[in-house]
Amino acid sequence: MVDDGVLYSKDKRELLYCPKNFLGIYRVAEEVKRIGKSAFRNCNQLTEIVLPEGLEVIGDTAFYGCTQLKQISLPKSVSQIGAYAYKGCPLQGTLDLMNIKDIGEGAFEGCTGLTSVVLPENLLRIEASLFQGCTGLTVVNIPQCVTAIGTSAFASCSRLQSVAIPDEVERIEDYAFKGCSNMKHLAIGNSVKKIGVEAFGECRRLKSLSIPASVDSILSSFVDCDSVSSLELKDGNRPILIEGKCFNGGNMMIDTLYIGRKISGVPQFNECAYLSTLTVGSMILTMQDVSGCKDLSKVICLGATPPEATMTTFSTVTLDGTLVVPASAEEVYRRTAPWRFFYTIETFPDVAPAKLILDTESYQITREDEVLSLLATVYPEHATFSGLRWTSSNEMVATVSETGIVHSNKEGEADITVSLNDGALTATCHVSVHYVDAVEEHEADQVSIYPNPVDDMLHIDGVTTGTSITLYDMTGRLVLSDRAYGGAMTFDMSALKRGVYLCRIQNRTYKIVKR
Repeated sequence: MVDDGVLYSKDKRELLYCPKNFLGIYRVAEEVKRIGKSAFRNCNQLTEIVLPEGLEVIGDTAFYGCTQLKQISLPKSVSQIGAYAYKGCPLQGTLDLMNIKDIGEGAFEGCTGLTSVVLPENLLRIEASLFQGCTGLTVVNIPQCVTAIGTSAFASCSRLQSVAIPDEVERIEDYAFKGCSNMKHLAIGNSVKKIGVEAFGECRRLKSLSIPASVDSILSSFVDCDSVSSLELKDGNRPILIEGKCFNGGNMMIDTLYIGRKISGVPQFNECAYLSTLTVGSMILTMQDVSGCKDLSKVICLGATPPEATMTTFSTVTLDGTLVVPASAEEVYRRTAPWRFFYTIETFPDVAPAKLILDTESYQITREDEVLSLLATVYPEHATFSGLRWTSSNEMVATVSETGIVHSNKEGEADITVSLNDGALTATCHVSVHYVDAVEEHEADQVSIYPNPVDDMLHIDGVTTGTSITLYDMTGRLVLSDRAYGGAMTFDMSALKRGVYLCRIQNRTYKIVKR
């Protein structure tokens, strides 16, 4: 039906179309429960649209391109806002979305007048491009229940100054905060596994970065963060892949560096021209080459065992540099090359480990090709110890590698225990191995990986578009990484050596045999 030139559904519960020549303020009829797709699209002479109490749904692109729309009223009854619903609207002030249950991607993209946003407490995901280009946005609090931040979600929010990523977040997708050029403070939660390509690219005012041990890879995630002077890679037994020029050879002015975990990928940090102080955590067994760091004058080693290194690792640093080590380990460092060649060796009181925990206390393996990667954390941070030891109570059921990767051998029960080398602290994960039959497997896991063993092309079906898929060798080095598109993807493994590889898809890991 048509009322005053506006097209409604027959029962007037949905507004379908508003002519583009409407001026000023428009009040939607009280009976309306839904604003239809593109209903007000490009009505660029409307300055305000008053929505009725009782409205439930705002459809996709409903107000897209309403370039004069500065005021927004969202009745508490609204539970869903569609994709790109308000894209390009210069909405003003604070946006309260507390009662919204479902917000589509790009819903507020380019809303340049927004200054702050209140997000729903039960929001699980911040969709792609949700606030991209909101150049006036200065404050946003990410709810504790969010598990993923989508591609370009806050890209080009150039006035956003502070971001705290909650501990529940596991994925920060590509370009999520790229171009947030005024961001000064960033706190990354302890569950984040993936930080996407240029996720924080061009955040030029960041001074410090702390990367939690949960992060598996950094793929140019911090490229062009020119002002970063302090970088911390928190302690962890799992290697981290770092690629791109965001650290090594980039524009960062890193002066203080903490390395608490093994780094895989291309060499890092040996071209950090401003680096003066390097701290090496207790879990580092082999030193990276830092011979190109000409300003490096102090190296602090927290471990009781000297990391493996060569005379070329530090180049000329040892001639006039200072080495600082735990008091209990001073003699062993003085007997070990190249550490004994430092001009000055100083000591500090040992920091005794107080707690050792695993990220998983129990786990059930349901497939023969599934593996479990455990993360151990020692508290307090920067504690002094001589390394970790991993054991299985029943190796006929499950074995564990020196980096905490668990493989099953047959059905049964096993306890995987990690302990400090001196046995002072231990933590245990109970692993139950029960292989599901074909029907159960189909219901529990729609992912299909074939052929396995594989000669060249590995095919993966049944994965959600955008899902990150990574392939590691048995040392923990990332060898391939991509995203699924259209529910499937293919890895070319023809150039890889024969052996066993680990394919990580979301929270599950699969064993792949390369022939």
